[in-house]
Amino acid sequence: MGVKGLFQFLKRFEKDVNIPQFISGKSVGVDIFWFLHQSKGDMFQLQNNLLPIIKHAQKVHCVFDGAPTEERKQSHQEQTKKRQELYQSINQIEKFLKYPFNHLTGSDRHYINSYLNQLKRQAWQPPPDYVEYVKNWLVGKGCEIHQAPNEADHILIELEQKGIISTIITNDSDLLILGSSTVLRPISPVRGAVFEKGYICDILGFTAQQWDDFMYLCNHMKDKDVLLAYSLISVYKELEYVLQKYYILYKDDLINE
Repeated sequence: MGVKGLFQFLKRFEKDVNIPQFISGKSVGVDIFWFLHQSKGDMFQLQNNLLPIIKHAQKVHCVFDGAPTEERKQSHQEQTKKRQELYQSINQIEKFLKYPFNHLTGSDRHYINSYLNQLKRQAWQPPPDYVEYVKNWLVGKGCEIHQAPNEADHILIELEQKGIISTIITNDSDLLILGSSTVLRPISPVRGAVFEKGYICDILGFTAQQWDDFMYLCNHMKDKDVLLAYSLISVYKELEYVLQKYYILYKDDLINE
């Protein structure tokens, strides 16, 4: 999920890396959610994305999501509704294509079928048997499997804080929000963007506490305004001072309790 716009805001601070070289000899944590959904059930694609990590990391800890937290259930319900709408659109298009419309050219049909495939990919959810097959494959490759009771984020952060892993591989900016020191965002099977907390703080002139305050605002502001959150911490320096100067005046608009 993540905070919309956070990766984009931090893009100027990302380090473009070769994934096999960057993780060589390191223990890493992998948020499997993105890889599962990126594969759309294609095991070859999933292997293509994960094998460069498995082959070069010292140890790979793969974390699977469990049940969503209460906080995210509403968001999941909205996603389910959108998915149902996609299925309805898919059914309507497939019914349309069954009729022998002479006015549809081969090019038209190709375009419609391409669009239909895009809709199917957007609506796809990994079935339990596919998830179980992926788990067994990962175990066979020597990976350690962690099944989170809720979402994978907190297990990944715990592994990092305990020193079990040094890098979290994910496409979810929530891991930065939760305090990860090093996030590797995959761009391709061998290329990624690294976000290092210490490096970014040095460039921004933030202390570790100011970074945590920045992340707090990014996560709790009702409108999730990353630029405003950055501006508030840059100007007022301390979260308490931000709340004194801004929250008291606009408390109904700024923070989700």
